[in-house]
Amino acid sequence: YRLQYNLWEISQLEKNRQLQERLLANYESVIKKINDAGGVVILNIFSTPQGQGKVFDKKSSPVDLKAFKRVIKNYIRQLSCVKRYNIWYEVWTAPDLDVFFLGRTQDYLGLYRVVAESIGELEEETKINIPVGGPSTSWWFQNGDGNTIVTPERSLIYELIRFCRHYRLQLDFLS
Repeated sequence: YRLQYNLWEISQLEKNRQLQERLLANYESVIKKINDAGGVVILNIFSTPQGQGKVFDKKSSPVDLKAFKRVIKNYIRQLSCVKRYNIWYEVWTAPDLDVFFLGRTQDYLGLYRVVAESIGELEEETKINIPVGGPSTSWWFQNGDGNTIVTPERSLIYELIRFCRHYRLQLDFLS
């Protein structure tokens, strides 16, 4: 089951902790029901927390990847290490389309890197397998420049595979 984890929406409620906790409990309730039924959640990490984007938009790539890493690592720690839910983390939704992601290929790859590094660090600490993947493109041959099927080797999927291999980053699935 694929579920979008909207970091912008969660961060907007920081001043109303009660409402934010209710939203997080709703996410967790859905995840728990799916896991209890024997299913796996593909948790799509989507949007940039309020105030962390390069522009004031939830679709923007984060300006400070270290701050983004701290935020996402805490959520992953809570859900996968503390609560022990069976979750596969998918980095973003359709980063090849500017209606879903405002950034270049390198921005997406940097975003993927901090999520994969966070997961690697948590796996090392806890010895729990935590799958991560992406890029959840709209077409397998697409990239941020509107690539066509004629040059699939320029696609975001191929770029992500090369990037992960070069930096020895975990890549458990492609979407």
